[in-house]
Amino acid sequence: MLRALLIVAAAYLLGSIPWSYLTAAAAGRKLSTVGDGNIGAHNVMRHAGRGWGVVALLLDAGKGALAVLVARTWGSQEWLPVGAALVAVLGHNYPLWLGFRGGKGLATSLGAVLALFPALSWLVLLVTAITLALTRNLAFTGLLAALALTLAAYIGSYDAPYVLAPLGLLALMGWRQLRDLRRMWREAPDKRDLVLNRWIRDREARL
Repeated sequence: MLRALLIVAAAYLLGSIPWSYLTAAAAGRKLSTVGDGNIGAHNVMRHAGRGWGVVALLLDAGKGALAVLVARTWGSQEWLPVGAALVAVLGHNYPLWLGFRGGKGLATSLGAVLALFPALSWLVLLVTAITLALTRNLAFTGLLAALALTLAAYIGSYDAPYVLAPLGLLALMGWRQLRDLRRMWREAPDKRDLVLNRWIRDREARL
């Protein structure tokens, strides 16, 4: 049990590494002061360039995948890889190193589910690519990918922790997203612009 607790703690610390913040800093940007202030790869891509954004995306996804692989390699409990995935995303969303103000967890969740479900990686990537291409909305893309993966895991007779894992990750992302949306609503001078651009089109609203 002690080993499991250490793995969970390591997953949180791993998830807490603010790769997007560090990547943006390397590009000369302070991520918390540009765009919507989100400490995530999407904000890096918008304000530091696509190349830096891809680097941040890969690093943030990598820590989610690594947390799962560490739990799978050194842990013995069936639930531990799922627990490590959830805690890594929690670490990304509420990082110790940045005063518990982080990102929304989409990239870290993507890396985690690719490691949790290697046989279903094609489905995750396909749904993500198609939905993102059609809607350009990251929140809706994450929702649809999580629901598709949950259904596929259930049909594929995966163990219960794995069937519920995408919904748990979705809950963590959704809670963080809702908190930011409430803040934006309070601060936005133009509510219509906020709804149209930020909530529907996933573009930056005039805050």
